[in-house]
Amino acid sequence: MAEVLINHPEGDANYTFIFAHGAGAGMDHEFMESMALRLAEQGIKVIRFNFPYMEKRMIDGKRRRQTEHQSCLMPSIR
Repeated sequence: MAEVLINHPEGDANYTFIFAHGAGAGMDHEFMESMALRLAEQGIKVIRFNFPYMEKRMIDGKRRRQTEHQSCLMPSIR
């Protein structure tokens, strides 16, 4: 299973936001971190993950086409 980052609000969350990265940066990008923290401050639970092509890129540094994203979303967040 892919790694996920979860930002929890201080109290109970009424909503959960699944925050997927773009083609240029992964789930730990400064913008994604900042937005996840801001959403959590508003009471929204935020789940971030990397698509498989980004995980592979982090290992070998090669850029890939984002062809795997549709089939990986649900396994990534379970």
